[in-house]
Order: sequence, then structure tokens, then C-alpha cells
Amino acid sequence: MARFPAWVFGGGPTISTASDHAQSGWPSIFKRDRYQCIYCSRGFSHDLHELLGSTTDHIVPQSLFGNPREANHPNNLAASCAVCNNLKGNYRPPEGDPAWSTRGSLVQKAREHIAAARARKLIVYRRHLADADMKPTPDCHAMESVSSDDN
Repeated sequence: MARFPAWVFGGGPTISTASDHAQSGWPSIFKRDRYQCIYCSRGFSHDLHELLGSTTDHIVPQSLFGNPREANHPNNLAASCAVCNNLKGNYRPPEGDPAWSTRGSLVQKAREHIAAARARKLIVYRRHLADADMKPTPDCHAMESVSSDDN
């Protein structure tokens, strides 16, 4: 994608290095996103284990930017759990898709992609458990629901 929507660069300074992100960007991004994953709403504020399972996601994949500094604009960064970040990967809707019009609509489109990827993984997981003659733990059912709150 040669041109990015205006919302990607609107407002706030670009976070230029990993150390800048760690010192100033990370707290403001997580505070803005209410210390929860913008894709599944998993909270990170209850204990250190949850916080350690969090990541900062590039809403528009970093791989689409010629200059990595541009990818690190705060509008393009979001609090994400490691599972959602992994399932999202380099996902992006096709050029011209209306989801590109706002940050919220692109996040919603990514949620739909993540939910579908999660459902596919859950089928495989259950198949493996059945092959091992085991039953899913109660927690695996929580993987089936993904919040659709708009951020």
C-alpha cells in the first residue's frame, strides 16, 4: 500500500526507537487502550503475568512501511495480547476496503480476522485433544468469544 490513511499519522509524535517506545510510548499507549487488548478486551492490569502476556501491535502492519519510524506513530500502535497479535500477523484488508477509512473500522476488521483464525485454531486444538482422548479445559471456551467493542 503506497498511501496510508490520514488517521495513521494524525496527532502525536512518532516513536522513533525501541528505547523511546519503552520509556514514553508504551505507558501512554496502554493507558489510552485502558490496559486491555483492543482486539479481545483481555485485561492486563490485574497481575504481572497478564501484563507480561501483552504486546504492542502495529494496526497497519509494520511490513507495509518503507520507513519503520512511520509505523511507530502512536495512532498505529495498540495494546494487544500476544495471542491476538500472533493471530493477526500481517493481516490487512485489501486496498479500497472501507475498513481503511478509520482506525476503529480497521481494528474491527482485524477483530473479525482474529476471530476466524481463533475458530480455526480451536477446531484443530479440539481435534488434537480428541485424538489424545482428553477433554478441553473450561478456559478453552473463553477463546471462542471475542469482544466487538470499538476503540
